[in-house]
Amino acid sequence: MITLLYEITEDYDETEKHLNILKERLLKCIETLEVPADELNYLINVRSVLIEEENKYILMEEDLNYLKEEITKTDLTLNTLDKNMENVQEEIKALKHELRTLESEAAKDIKPTLGLPDLPMECLKLPPLQNEVLKIGNPHALLYEMNIIQQSDEMKNMIAFLEQLYEKADH
Repeated sequence: MITLLYEITEDYDETEKHLNILKERLLKCIETLEVPADELNYLINVRSVLIEEENKYILMEEDLNYLKEEITKTDLTLNTLDKNMENVQEEIKALKHELRTLESEAAKDIKPTLGLPDLPMECLKLPPLQNEVLKIGNPHALLYEMNIIQQSDEMKNMIAFLEQLYEKADH
């Protein structure tokens, strides 16, 4: 049995020596290999490309965080605007209701301020004054007389008096 163990270890040593020789030959071959110039430049630039990509990644993450913050601010602003709009709509509804009640109360309380009687229905059914004027035989004479009346001092005083009444009624 000892002989068998000796043979295994002897084979092992021999195998190890052979592998070491192969390793050295491979390393010599690799040392003599030349890398194409394009690939060599690419390998040299890999580090700088990697740094550029990392910088781009950092900038993109910063932009993403900024956009998230802006979206959050915009969302909050929209929520407050929605709440304000709802409040304004509620106020408008309340004011419309109040206006309706005030109008209905005012309609009940309205009394004729001048105390003028109502116009009879026959008055509304009569033809207008223009039709009556056209029926007159000499309309030029009528227009002349109406012009004289309009230019008279009494008519001017009455028009001024009516204008003052309208101004006081508006206030």
